[in-house]
Amino acid sequence: MAEANSSSSNAQLNEYISQYIEIRKRAEDKKKELQGLKNRRDALLDLLVYIKGQGCPTSSDLGVESVFPLVLGKAHSKFSITSVGMLPPEECFGFYNHSYIYPPGFKSRRKYNSSNRVEAKVLYYCQIRNVDGECIFEIRSSSGKVWSGKKEQAWSSFTSEFEKISFPSIESFFGLGHETVQKIIEELGDISVFSTYIPYKVRNRKGRKAKRDGEQ
Repeated sequence: MAEANSSSSNAQLNEYISQYIEIRKRAEDKKKELQGLKNRRDALLDLLVYIKGQGCPTSSDLGVESVFPLVLGKAHSKFSITSVGMLPPEECFGFYNHSYIYPPGFKSRRKYNSSNRVEAKVLYYCQIRNVDGECIFEIRSSSGKVWSGKKEQAWSSFTSEFEKISFPSIESFFGLGHETVQKIIEELGDISVFSTYIPYKVRNRKGRKAKRDGEQ
């Protein structure tokens, strides 16, 4: 009798183990399937960003005839926009604040002092990326050095390489504060979904009013 019960228990245990192994296998298969879908999603996002980046603003949009790369600024502040990217999902709060929208896929480049003090100036390639829902800023120099991370982290890491830097923020270094760039970004789509963002025209109007009030 005891032997029969033991055999029954062993059979039941083996069945549970088999079920567990089967569930684990299904879970692993689903995990691989989800990873495949994620890879496809990322590839499609890259394609969309590429397509967005290749489209050029019209003369009516900018008031000037221009194509990407779009060269802006003067003298030492000159930079180029190579891709404007695309508007972030509205639930990704890290991609916007009251003054800026950070489009995933945004790319710019500028020539600036070398961080290694050996070369006079090098090219810096700037990019905004969406990494698992996080807004990642990346600066890559033509000499091969890379600074990457969240906004404050990337900027702190980059500026620590210089004794003095003539840009007050990572936004200014990327060119995101330029009037034309802000207007192009705002024209990518519906920006009203970004609850904390204040459109450039509104901020500019308030700034002019504050200046007039201060002069009175």
